Amino acid sequence: MHPRSILIPAVAADEKDDLLLEAYSNKTNEFLGLDKKDRSLITLDLKQKKAAGDNAVNKVRKFLHYRRQNSDWLNRRSLHCDGETEGTSCELGFALALLVQKTLPMGLIATGKLGGIDGLVTIETVTQVPEKLRLVLRKKLAGELKRKRYIFFTPRVYFDVIDKEYYRVADLAEVKQLAALKIDVTPVDSLDDIVKQLNLLPRFSQRFWFSIAAITMLVAVLIDYRLHQLIHLKFENIPDFGDKPFQVYEDKIGKHYDRINEENIVYELPKKAAGKTRLGWKIVLPKEQGFKRLLPQSWQTYYVYAGNIDELGNFKIYDTKIDDKVITFPAGNVWRYSWGLEYQGDKKNLLALLVSRLPLDVNRLEEEFQQRFANTNRPLNFSAVKNYLNTKANGILFFLYETKELKRKCNEQNSNTSSASLCFIK
Repeated sequence: MHPRSILIPAVAADEKDDLLLEAYSNKTNEFLGLDKKDRSLITLDLKQKKAAGDNAVNKVRKFLHYRRQNSDWLNRRSLHCDGETEGTSCELGFALALLVQKTLPMGLIATGKLGGIDGLVTIETVTQVPEKLRLVLRKKLAGELKRKRYIFFTPRVYFDVIDKEYYRVADLAEVKQLAALKIDVTPVDSLDDIVKQLNLLPRFSQRFWFSIAAITMLVAVLIDYRLHQLIHLKFENIPDFGDKPFQVYEDKIGKHYDRINEENIVYELPKKAAGKTRLGWKIVLPKEQGFKRLLPQSWQTYYVYAGNIDELGNFKIYDTKIDDKVITFPAGNVWRYSWGLEYQGDKKNLLALLVSRLPLDVNRLEEEFQQRFANTNRPLNFSAVKNYLNTKANGILFFLYETKELKRKCNEQNSNTSSASLCFIK
């Protein structure tokens, strides 16, 4: 006996010719489907029972479509039944033979014709149900039914061809006799009742998985949108300095701050001066707005980078590190920093401050820049540089400035002032 076989009672004119047929389906690597005359190849092995098998296949396919379940697997199943029978009462057994693809803890017996409209598959009445119950009873008492428990699915009512009347299956005396032998006669209205009782379909329908896929795609789109969404930056408006970077002079005394003029000229100390010149800025990193405020705190952080490009195409960019470890700035925090300048002649420069939700490879970025802009034997196009860098980060601020050397005002060796920067004038 096949481990997933469905038993179908077949009653003959002579009781000794009654049979319990076995119906089952096997997986095949060959695509079956329909032939040129639209006849099902799935039921090719059923021979004279092919019409009943075709109706079962058609009903199962509609049943699955109605519930948004995939039915393509039917085209790779082959339906089989041993023995011969006439009529349509074997259709329910054939349908279960297709749907049962796992070994169940109980045996299944079925009789019933399949009806209904579209995906609502009903179990229609058949004849000789009492005879079929008695056949199963005899087989069980004879020890031919080896499973400990069986479920016998039938229609709610059957038709008595002698009385020309319909009777309830549940009222038959054989039902209690079979129950005592652990064969539960279960009248049902539809195929859906059986599928739910046996849990034959996946717990979640295809519609559910479509919904999960749609939600997954939506989340992926939102994450991608969030990772690539622009971050709007601006320099903080600092009293006395305005809304742009400022100069920082460092000497033995400490730091001295100065406003950058309207021409954006940054004056640098000569190399031999007892001090350093830096270009400082202050930026408040914007807070996440809307639904992004609900994101995990680890997502509400930024990587920040400072780069400088001179008109000769020299480009240098730095990430922000503490103890050689790249750090991130939480949204809403202040990014206050300064860039060290070393005078190498009067020239134009571009300060580029980049803010990204993902880390950047600064070494690769420098290499790409050199390949694109260096050694062109012509003045650097700062507009092209801006367009290029705009594609590398979520947010970016530019400051175009010109460096000039501070001129000596006094002799440092004879000066009484303690600030080296005071020995120079613009």
